[in-house]
Amino acid sequence: MKITVIGAVVATLLGTPVLAADLAVKAPPPAPAPVYSWTGFYVGGSVGGRWTDADWTTTCLYTPFSANNCPLNGLDPNRLATRNPQSFDSSAVRGGVYAGYNWQFDPRWVAGVEADAGWADNRKSVNNGIPGTLQAVFVDNDIAEVKQTWDAGLRGRIGYLINPGLMVFVAGGVSWTRLQATTTCGPIPLTWCSVGGGGLSASTSMTKVGWTVGGGLEWMLAQRWLLRGEYRYADYGKATVNLLADPAGRDGLLADINVHTHTALFGVAYKFSGP
Repeated sequence: MKITVIGAVVATLLGTPVLAADLAVKAPPPAPAPVYSWTGFYVGGSVGGRWTDADWTTTCLYTPFSANNCPLNGLDPNRLATRNPQSFDSSAVRGGVYAGYNWQFDPRWVAGVEADAGWADNRKSVNNGIPGTLQAVFVDNDIAEVKQTWDAGLRGRIGYLINPGLMVFVAGGVSWTRLQATTTCGPIPLTWCSVGGGGLSASTSMTKVGWTVGGGLEWMLAQRWLLRGEYRYADYGKATVNLLADPAGRDGLLADINVHTHTALFGVAYKFSGP
């Protein structure tokens, strides 16, 4: 009987640490970190740069004797080919705003639609003669200029989540931009602007529509804040301009201006939905 009691006491004492260890192992796990959804509306602002590639090609010249029938096109091919086409590339700082909606339809995939608008002062002047009009005898100091101001777009997006807070995306859609072309007659009246002269200018503006494609990275910094870096390419095709060199329209030209842009932006947006 004594041996049995002593054995029971020893077993109880030896089992106490084991019981404590078991209790430590079975403690409740820590709460998981919150996971935020990408679904919801957002609005933001961006800043970056826009590089405009514009190529000016004068297609015909007309004089008072032709009523816009372009008599110099083909009759004087050397003149029309002088510095024609000519590049009017430019770069400028661009600021803008954007807004859209994301839908996270899978743990790894996000789709959405986005609208944006921005402004930049892209302009380039050529001071050694209007393309395709250079006179062979005299120094030609007529001026041609191409200017691009605002642009806007509507794009669809598709993104893949590298991790819950980092998305790589591609986007594409339609884009609009405002273009302006200007010719200015130099102070010497014996250039192509022979009738006007003396600094007279002619200008035409238009809104061009084109297509755009791009992509980038977007980070979810917190429940409601999104940070992004992206690149966009836009092609606006050909703009045909009719520019008069004097007030009476006695000398003028037709030109095609092909425009496409490269844009790099950094943006921050506020998302209105919760986790």
